[in-house]
Amino acid sequence: MGDRKIPLLKTNSRLKLLGLPFPEIGEELPGTKLRKIINWPSFEELQKNLKRGYSGGVRTTLGVPELETFATRTGLGLTGKEVTVGIWDTGIADTNASVFGSRLFPQPPASSEHRTAHATQIASIIGATSAEDGTVQGMAPEVTMKSFLVSNTSEPYTELLTADVQVSNHSYGSALGWDLTYTWDGGDGVYYPIDIWYGVYDLLYQDLIDAGKTLDDLENPNFGKYTLECALYDNALTSVNTLAVWAAGNDRGDSFQDYYIYGFQDAETGESMDGKYGGTSSYITYLDTYAGWYQVPASSFPPPPTDGAVDSGYDTMSDTSVQKNSLTVGAVARAATTATLGEMQFYTAFGPPDDGRIKPDIVAPGEAILAISAGGDEDTATIMSGTSAAAPLVAGIASLLYEFYYLLKGTFPRSETVKGILLNTARRETTGPTYAYGYGLVDAEAAGQFMYSYSQKQKVDLKEATYSSADPPSFRVIKMDETLPLKVILVWKDNSPDVVTDILAVDDRAPMLVNNLHLEVKTGLTTFYPWSLNPEDPTAAATATAKNTIDNVQQVITPVSVSKVYTVNLSHTYTAFNSSPFSQPFSLIVENGRWMDQTLNLLSDDAGVHLLFQRIAELENAEPTDSATVEALVSAVSELLKFKKSKR
Repeated sequence: MGDRKIPLLKTNSRLKLLGLPFPEIGEELPGTKLRKIINWPSFEELQKNLKRGYSGGVRTTLGVPELETFATRTGLGLTGKEVTVGIWDTGIADTNASVFGSRLFPQPPASSEHRTAHATQIASIIGATSAEDGTVQGMAPEVTMKSFLVSNTSEPYTELLTADVQVSNHSYGSALGWDLTYTWDGGDGVYYPIDIWYGVYDLLYQDLIDAGKTLDDLENPNFGKYTLECALYDNALTSVNTLAVWAAGNDRGDSFQDYYIYGFQDAETGESMDGKYGGTSSYITYLDTYAGWYQVPASSFPPPPTDGAVDSGYDTMSDTSVQKNSLTVGAVARAATTATLGEMQFYTAFGPPDDGRIKPDIVAPGEAILAISAGGDEDTATIMSGTSAAAPLVAGIASLLYEFYYLLKGTFPRSETVKGILLNTARRETTGPTYAYGYGLVDAEAAGQFMYSYSQKQKVDLKEATYSSADPPSFRVIKMDETLPLKVILVWKDNSPDVVTDILAVDDRAPMLVNNLHLEVKTGLTTFYPWSLNPEDPTAAATATAKNTIDNVQQVITPVSVSKVYTVNLSHTYTAFNSSPFSQPFSLIVENGRWMDQTLNLLSDDAGVHLLFQRIAELENAEPTDSATVEALVSAVSELLKFKKSKR
């Protein structure tokens, strides 16, 4: 391995765009084998500022044409024209690409020198018009896009407040665990690759020893952690009607590659580098003892295990992707369709967040996605893989749902509503959600079917309201089809807690909810609860046996043949972060059901039955074409009378 030739690189766009210098290897500390990394930020600054980018047939396989067809059946055309999407990335999209027309607007202080292939690819997946050869078309080909630069001085969570966008895409994340960086050799203009482990090695290692554990248990504690940055994003998103779509990250399986080998030959001259660097493999990490980043010999500082190895591949999500109010997207194979879920990609990050919430929220194809790259005056079709590619697919579909609702109602839906529709219509092969697939594969066709049915007042419903802790609401639902389950999902945007967890604490299970709402669906004496997952056993199947006390997305699915009349109850439990009366906006999405706007308990006395008959008469007079609802209500009366008779 000593004669491995290391590739030469003249630039590293990520560091350059972030305004960060290349790590330069300094002199060896006396009495050690440590070489200080000079001219680099502090640990806190680097953790905050160094972001990693997670690098047309999918449009058809995800059902986007069918979504557009459903809109056409209502007399509407969906292109994304009414919607604006914000794209935050470690570069800006290239306005020279013809597939964007005049719909792409770089935001100050970004300029043409900040254009990158990564940002351009993301913009094209969201909103490219058809390329000349017809191979590339975005999900929403007429959407307006604003391109924002994520740098070491920018604050995207602040920019969101004034961006005026309905959807935002974030295909980047904090640098955690193993990665590859490049070192400056000292003057010849050549950069050499070297492994880097993002974490405070000596403090974490000592904590393991003190706890009687071994190196195999070492992990960066920020995987899955609800950090201050999460809190800042969550607070911003509670203030704007924006659905923030985040890439889950590609960290699962990253490991020590031993790229930078002491004793290698120079790639250009073949000259031996023995003696110049010491003759042993190494990597870069942060040492609290010496208050800095250091190149350390692997022989003295055993490399930490593969990212996710401690938890069998789970707990590998970047801290920024575990926000409560975002829609986090994992990646499956390109072969995924509305009929075939698709194999999970080997790199895509798995949950759980440290507090056990269900993340990622949803998955989309992230393998070999066609996109347009930056550079020159001609559009260049390229291949993009990673959760970076999966996220903009979902962002584009979300844009079409926003537009569908807007064209129906004349106003945009709440972002919680769009999130709820996407999750409730996602397709999965397991009974409940998982820490790998979330709620399942995004299904644009099913989401389009929901919106069409909603426009026709058939079989589905939604409610945007505000919860009051002084007067918890309940809603009546009539199930429309006895052969299908009733599906109800509750979504709300939760504020950030007053405190966040210690930066060095590993897997702190303290709940991060501030306003802790509970969803329950009842019929007669039977109660159905939302799905919950167990972070201590992340491969275990979801359960639905008790109230969910950690998630601000909660889904209940009833058995197929139970009843036709249900009550959806919302309640709350005060938390360590909020013990005072409060109000909380929320969205409720119902599939295979319609609301009955009655407040009487229909099972209490005959007055309830009388009201139900009255409602039938109103429907027959006001909505004579909605025969399915009338039939369901008549059937419900029969069931209620049978119930009453059995109780006498």
